[in-house]
Amino acid sequence: MSDVTPTRKQLEESISALEAQREVLGDAIEPALAALRVQLESLERSSATEDQRKQVTILFADVKGFTAMSGEMDPEDVADIMNSLWARLDQVIEDHGGKVDKHIGDAVMALFGAPVAREDDPERAVLAALAMQETIREFVDAHGPEVSALQMRVGINTGLAMLGKVGSTNEYTAIGHTVNVASRLEGQAEPGGILISQPTMSQVVGLFNVEATPPLTVKGVDEPVQAYHVKSAKPRTFRVGPREVAGIQTRMVGRDEEFSLLTSLLPADPDATPGPLKLVAIMGDPGVGKSRLVYEFFSHLEGKPHPTWLFRGRAVDSSRSNPYSVLRSILFDRFLIADSDDPATAKRKLSSGLAEFVGEDQAAKSAPVLGFLVGLDYGNDPALSGLLSEPRVIRDKGFRALANLVTVGRPANSYVVFLIEDIHWSDEESLDMLEYLAEQMEAIPGLILCTARPGLLQFRPEWEEAGEARFLMRLDALDDKATEELIGDVLQRLESAPRALRDMIRARSEGNPFFLEELVKMLIDEGVIEVGGEEWAFHVERLNSTTIPGTLTGVLQARLDSLPRSERSALQRSSVVGRVFWEDATDQLARAMAQDDDYERLSALAPSLKQRELAYERDPSAFGFTREYIFKHAMLHDVAYESVVRRARRAYHHEVAGWLTSAAGDRAIEFAGQIAEHHDRAGDNKEALQWLVRAGERARQAHAPEVAERAYRRALEISATLGDESSSLRNEAFQGLADVLVMQAEYEKAIGVYAELKSEAEEVGDTLAVARADHGIATAETYRGRPRESLESAIRSREAASRVGDARQVAKALFIEAWSRIRLGDFEEAIRVANEMLEMAREIGEKPQLAEALNLQGVIAASSGDYDEASINFAEAATIYEQAGNEERVMPILNNLGVIAELRGDYDKARDRYMEALEKAKESSDTDAELVYSSNLGGSLLMLGEVAEAEEILRGVVELAPGEFSLLSETRRLLGETLMAQGRFEEARLELGSSLDIALATGAHDHVAGAWRAWGEFASVTGGPALVRVDGEEASFEAADLFARSLEVAESVESAADQAKALAAWATHDIRIGNDESAVRRWAEAKKTLEELGADQEILRLESVFDSLRMGRL
Repeated sequence: MSDVTPTRKQLEESISALEAQREVLGDAIEPALAALRVQLESLERSSATEDQRKQVTILFADVKGFTAMSGEMDPEDVADIMNSLWARLDQVIEDHGGKVDKHIGDAVMALFGAPVAREDDPERAVLAALAMQETIREFVDAHGPEVSALQMRVGINTGLAMLGKVGSTNEYTAIGHTVNVASRLEGQAEPGGILISQPTMSQVVGLFNVEATPPLTVKGVDEPVQAYHVKSAKPRTFRVGPREVAGIQTRMVGRDEEFSLLTSLLPADPDATPGPLKLVAIMGDPGVGKSRLVYEFFSHLEGKPHPTWLFRGRAVDSSRSNPYSVLRSILFDRFLIADSDDPATAKRKLSSGLAEFVGEDQAAKSAPVLGFLVGLDYGNDPALSGLLSEPRVIRDKGFRALANLVTVGRPANSYVVFLIEDIHWSDEESLDMLEYLAEQMEAIPGLILCTARPGLLQFRPEWEEAGEARFLMRLDALDDKATEELIGDVLQRLESAPRALRDMIRARSEGNPFFLEELVKMLIDEGVIEVGGEEWAFHVERLNSTTIPGTLTGVLQARLDSLPRSERSALQRSSVVGRVFWEDATDQLARAMAQDDDYERLSALAPSLKQRELAYERDPSAFGFTREYIFKHAMLHDVAYESVVRRARRAYHHEVAGWLTSAAGDRAIEFAGQIAEHHDRAGDNKEALQWLVRAGERARQAHAPEVAERAYRRALEISATLGDESSSLRNEAFQGLADVLVMQAEYEKAIGVYAELKSEAEEVGDTLAVARADHGIATAETYRGRPRESLESAIRSREAASRVGDARQVAKALFIEAWSRIRLGDFEEAIRVANEMLEMAREIGEKPQLAEALNLQGVIAASSGDYDEASINFAEAATIYEQAGNEERVMPILNNLGVIAELRGDYDKARDRYMEALEKAKESSDTDAELVYSSNLGGSLLMLGEVAEAEEILRGVVELAPGEFSLLSETRRLLGETLMAQGRFEEARLELGSSLDIALATGAHDHVAGAWRAWGEFASVTGGPALVRVDGEEASFEAADLFARSLEVAESVESAADQAKALAAWATHDIRIGNDESAVRRWAEAKKTLEELGADQEILRLESVFDSLRMGRL
């Protein structure tokens, strides 16, 4: 019988070989597997206590104050207190995974990482130290004044130490330089303090609040030692750490320039040199070193004298189907909200978390809008009353609430840093949010630091160009020199690594650090490099017989293939859940596919997966009832997923969808996009359709049109395969898709989708769906500036809604109908329809529709010249909007008040109102509103004689406005008049021509009247007939003919204001040519109308103009 002991690798290979035969041999392999596992565990235990050098973390703690107690208390009592305290402190060490090595007087030495090592030993040691300090404080509080002198100092260091049995007692302990430094740090710590070394700090970056100390002089160490005072643990952090290969921690190489640039973006003193908050995207291929650069940057921050207020977020591969996914991860991380929290708990954590920084009152306003955006159920909250039909308003309020949190909550003299990982997977709305913060946070010192693959530029091509607050940092592959440095680091324990091996690694890795490190790990897995202790061995004969893949994907696949079957299967199942996965979910997949519970739980396999550096545990878990893990690298997750056979993959996705729905419980709507995707990939068409429609609706309500559009389009594709049974959900998808196309100003596409909805609804006799479709078409035509087409569809919508008795839908149709009639100049019918809508809105008690009706009444009254009535209606509408917290709806009312002031001739007041409205539009990022209010502002400035500023604003509108902008005709007219005022007649002629063409095409009578009037002024000022293109042909018109046309149009629609404008302009022309009799007559008629309109200031202005013209003739 052989007495040769098998190696660890041989035992693992035997276990793997047996696992591979499970499908053939079934349970027959279990006895053999059990025996092999016992041998493996025995080998690990025995090797752990042999003499060896290994990386450990040493904790020294010394309790002060026992001497003072001894002078006042009985020695036996002191001994009892000491024993009681040390029992508690020792238990804290053991609870955190440490081993009490020895007690030396009033001090203790503890080992973390020996005899059994864990990936997070340094973190455990620091957490143990914090818990020990808390235990001391509790002990003192419990025992009263007699022990008040007790305090503890702690020193911690990480590094290589000699481990083994020493002395006559064969005591297992650690000795060496690492131990000595830990002891010296303890001696220099303040009572109640914790000092950690730089090597320990490098392992726990980002996990604790620390303060760098001046370099310390330590006995026995030549160079000063950098140490850090640990204050507290940071709540819920994502682990960021340096890469390791078989225990070797590698340096960052080849990135000095990028690191220097990144650190230079922060001011030396945050408060002395504030802002702006810069958006920096670190972009590079997978594995090129983005995370390592981030790690080094945060190591740099930890050593700065000013604190960092950190917000952490991450996008995952499912983020694009979940609106505001990055915002969600930021808020949930900051306020410790778990996905398994019940709805009330989640909302309470959000509110109380915000209140800590912005106060109770502001939190009561901010929490509902932020929570609603990320999917929490705030639909019935009073703060959102009246806003649910205004997704954009909620979005804008949410963005402002986040900006307010940063501005108000920032601790004094601190940096603000957002770290967003894998932003290339982000949803569009979260990218909008980050851009908003960068644009608005002009006085906030800090960074929005994102890591991204090049695919980000598909969604944000403009990020390639640097801006004032945006910067793209590209990471390319390492050059040969840097690659050689990294190889030297990784192979530092391999004495005289052969040149052939180094050349092969350099050539295959192609300057990609992750590829290089995974390639070395594969060589270790294959036995080409044998690791152990301080020296590694290289077996050239094994290299010659090993196939080395030529790609990173191939290397990762090879590493997966070399795993024991149970571990490989666990990773494959987990990959279907996602890069982030949960123990309970992976086990459920295993149960679903196993026979008679024949599977290994993830909890049993996780230690090995950690040791192989394939997956790590994350704490705390998003779902509190189960552990959470993450694949070490996104590419490893991708490779594992692609290795799952399709048949099993579909079954797994079905199980994940069910698990996620159950785990989320009452908050499942937050995961609608993910659940839908899993059902879709599983081929569960009915379930996928339901969840896609829910996901689309959630995204639409949160003003995430791109996410919503993708969900609705996929829902329509699936519904087409299900036939009539899906008709109801199909109609919802059609309606939702068309609505979000309108959100995105894709009006023509939206009309096409509404038409499809209408056609299918007519086929099945769904009259209400027909009414909604016609209303959608009418709305889109209104935005396109086509009042005739809008009116026709609005009437059809009203008629259909009336047939089924849906009062709300009738009221919506009446609003569009009245507005269209105003645009067409049919004021009599517009008044009738608006009155009907107002009565219906009061009847059904719909506050938003009541406010719309009042605003509409105000517009009609203003157009009819009843400015007092208009002001009353506007004021009542504004009150309703303000009570609902809908400041965005107050904007158009301010604009309307500006219009009234302008009609009365009070251009100063008009300018002020337009500027107020414009400022609110900018705060809300409402581009359409900005264009409208800017156009009106330009007109008021023109009338105030500020022609240069007017031209700049009006040109900006023309350049930015889409072709379907409803005020484009009016804007071009005003620009033409501004150019005339400067004597630039050829440029003016072009603008006036465009104005008239657009007005005639849209049929907006007030714009047509204005364009003809402006042409009349052009002909009058230039002193001759004007060549005007009408219906594609140019014709010559005298000024009088042009004014007559303007007056005719105004009279046809009974627009008193436009009639007065035409007559006043004509009178001005008469004075200019010396026809005073006609001028007096026309002015008398215009003045009478203006007096009726209450435009006293406009009368004074015009009479001043007339006097100037007459004086100029003398």
